[in-house]
Amino acid sequence: VLTYASELTPDNRKDFESAIGIVIARTEQLNGFMRSFADVVRLPVPILARQELRPILENLVGLLTPVASTREICWKWDVQEEPIVVTIDRSQIEQAFVNILKNAMEAIGHDGTITIRLLVHATAHGSGRGAVVIEDTGPGIPDEARANLFTPFFSTKETGQGIGLTLVQEILTQHRCEYSLEGPPGGPTQFTIVFPS
Repeated sequence: VLTYASELTPDNRKDFESAIGIVIARTEQLNGFMRSFADVVRLPVPILARQELRPILENLVGLLTPVASTREICWKWDVQEEPIVVTIDRSQIEQAFVNILKNAMEAIGHDGTITIRLLVHATAHGSGRGAVVIEDTGPGIPDEARANLFTPFFSTKETGQGIGLTLVQEILTQHRCEYSLEGPPGGPTQFTIVFPS
């Protein structure tokens, strides 16, 4: 369409070229968005193996610490002595943890704490299930957002695409995990994941 710009009068050409430029840029943004969403839709079947959770989380904390430090966000660990070993697709669970940890950092913004708890969640049959709780000292979840947290395309962030928690939900569902996200006004916000036994 830009080839027609030369046929327009000089008065109209600038507005025409600007409008088409905006359309091209927006189309590229939408293409990127749809590629991200397609990644959620095409999530592969998990390749499961026994993995210890703490080293996975420690590696991710190491990855995110430089950014957290610039925002004066510190990490706190609350870990039982017994290793928590679960059956997971490591790469998929890492991606879920990354999204949850990044959300926690964004919720805090600046000057706060992210606590990572690793524990054995007792069951009615007396056996234990590995569990992770990621808690942040952010302001909690707004009431208007609470019902839509896992809805595709919904985001409380100005530049958010609404894909992050949708991907987390898809990964955890495929792993048959129980999970919850609670954040009363004023915080703290807790994302709890209980892995199958």
